[in-house]
Amino acid sequence: MMKRKLSDEIKEKARRLAEDPGALRNFVDQVKLKIEELSSNEKLKELFESVKLFINMIKSHISGEYRDIPKRTLLLILFGLIYFLIPIDAIPDFIPITGYVDDLTILLWIYKSVQKDISAYKDWQSSQMAPSN
Repeated sequence: MMKRKLSDEIKEKARRLAEDPGALRNFVDQVKLKIEELSSNEKLKELFESVKLFINMIKSHISGEYRDIPKRTLLLILFGLIYFLIPIDAIPDFIPITGYVDDLTILLWIYKSVQKDISAYKDWQSSQMAPSN
């Protein structure tokens, strides 16, 4: 019951963030700070790569450069990042390494669930870096 309530709260927060570009920018900054705090840990590298990609997708969405992120995908990404920021979740984050297993599991599940949209974003990113004729 408690997990369901937490999940519902996270979903509602994700929905509110998706609709408020200013709050979304602040949220991205919070996630980046948490990554910087934990970045020295090699065992969490896979987690950071997913989070960095999600942040880049959100930043491109906020700026209006990339608007092809489906709302469902944006909400799933936000759900995962909110869960990542919450210090008390299924396995509390203050437990070294182990505390991030649940965060990693959720973020990797989301990463795999939105793989098609991630591929489209990466293709778009590559096209932005290609020299124009």
